[in-house]
Amino acid sequence: MGGLRSSIQDNTVIQYMMGFSGDIGADWTWDAYAMEGKTTISTAQTGNLNTQRIQELLEAPDGGASRCEGGYNPFGRQTVSQACIDYVSIDNTTVNELNQRIWQAYVSGDAFELPAGMLSTVFGIESRKFEYDFNPGALSGPVSGLNAAAPAGGNNNFFDIFAEAFIPVLEGVAFADSLDLSLGFRISESEFEDTVKNIKSKKDRNNAFKAELSWVVTSDLPRIRTSFQKAVRAPNFGELFNQSLSAPQYFDPCSVGTDFRNITGAAGAALCQATGVNNTNVYVQSPGSQTRTDLTGNTELGPEKANTFTLGAVQTFDSGLVIAVDYYNIDIKDAIISPNPQLVIADCYNYYGNNPNLSADYAPCRALVRGGGGDVTQVNNPVTQEGTTPTINGGYIKTSGIDVQAAWSFEPAWLQGNRLKMDLYVNHLLEYETQQRDYLPAVKYEGTVGYFGAGLGESFPEWKANLNTRLTLGDFDIALRGRYIHGMDNRLTPEFPLETSPQGVGSVTYWDSSVTYNIGTNYSFRLGLNNMFDKAPPVYSPNVQSGTDPSLYDVVGRRYTLSANIKF
Repeated sequence: MGGLRSSIQDNTVIQYMMGFSGDIGADWTWDAYAMEGKTTISTAQTGNLNTQRIQELLEAPDGGASRCEGGYNPFGRQTVSQACIDYVSIDNTTVNELNQRIWQAYVSGDAFELPAGMLSTVFGIESRKFEYDFNPGALSGPVSGLNAAAPAGGNNNFFDIFAEAFIPVLEGVAFADSLDLSLGFRISESEFEDTVKNIKSKKDRNNAFKAELSWVVTSDLPRIRTSFQKAVRAPNFGELFNQSLSAPQYFDPCSVGTDFRNITGAAGAALCQATGVNNTNVYVQSPGSQTRTDLTGNTELGPEKANTFTLGAVQTFDSGLVIAVDYYNIDIKDAIISPNPQLVIADCYNYYGNNPNLSADYAPCRALVRGGGGDVTQVNNPVTQEGTTPTINGGYIKTSGIDVQAAWSFEPAWLQGNRLKMDLYVNHLLEYETQQRDYLPAVKYEGTVGYFGAGLGESFPEWKANLNTRLTLGDFDIALRGRYIHGMDNRLTPEFPLETSPQGVGSVTYWDSSVTYNIGTNYSFRLGLNNMFDKAPPVYSPNVQSGTDPSLYDVVGRRYTLSANIKF
């Protein structure tokens, strides 16, 4: 009724930086800098509706005619007057303001000589202070359309001490042309303050470190490299301070015709009725229906903690070919993840075997709130049974995979002195598993494509590859790039394992090309052709947005670009 929902964003960034450096004797240097910046993000929105005014029109004895011309009749295809559209529509502007003040100082230099070379070190301190303020405008009221939100604001303060060292362990011995060790350590003290609720957290202290080893047995064998790191990620502004409404799409096992209903029969129908479905014989989930989840920030959050292990090898050949193969394994504990209502719904209806008796008293079932039509209108917190769900340090994320990179630059005789360069990058995702809360199951998402509610960046193809080729002919560079994305199952497949697999996507390959004309070293002109075969994105349901995942696939189609690069 209010037209298309749209938003126009205006970003203003102002930043100042000043730094100094100098020498301390012959072998040491010092560096210091300070930076201050401010970012203002204004988002003008159209298409929102005032929920309270719509309710007034529906409840008015005259159908709302006394409030706006013609009133509002929601049944059938009825024309709504412009006066009523204006009466219920809200044009809104949200404003985000972020301020930062950062300063850092460090000294670096050679500490002393070892048999294999010089031990080099860096020591430093750093202060980071951030201020955040969010004004939701009319979104803090009863709004339908873009998600409702509440005012939020707060401060983040960090003070760090860090040190790094490069240690040459061996050089020129029988089993090691070179063996080098790099060590790093950081102590970070943090404090948060919610300026809207006037809540200040206690100070928290966390450590991070790294150890990297590089080993060359002989020049004829690959360089072996491995690393182990403990990393931490402090919670962001939204996780600390924001209160917001999330309205993701969901899958309803109680809808007539689902595999759950067909397998469980009368017992499944009884559970659906006990959890709020009035007539299980005819209930069908509304198309595109969404469920509500109320999220709140938490200033007592601690950082996420990740252990990262890598092991790889690099080989350089006389032909100019360089190949690198690396295995990575990342384990994030105390992960800060918003709970997925799909998993609460699936757990209630025994998709994971936790409710074998199909009991309506099972906590995830009591967390479901159904409306008069039977759809799940809200998913509460299964632990507290409250309507709001705060962010907490719960669950984990595990991922592992293999990266392969190859680069080859050569001048074949048939090019008569010109050069051909090729780069290949391949990623094979072995695992992506997450558990969002202790009361939710662990789910493996590798090889799945995301849907609306999971968010952008939540598609995980098992194979991705990029191939870049560049041919230099005099003053011209001719480039060709291929991008490959492997086919995937729908994300609902591992979340509702009893159901017949919903629609997934096939493999997609994009090809881009460009020609660059170089005029000396300071000027160049480039003509590009992206998605040269006008490959359409795969369309599937349920999807992330507009029938596909725009964070992964090309939704624009074939397009031409023209650019100039001038160096002074």
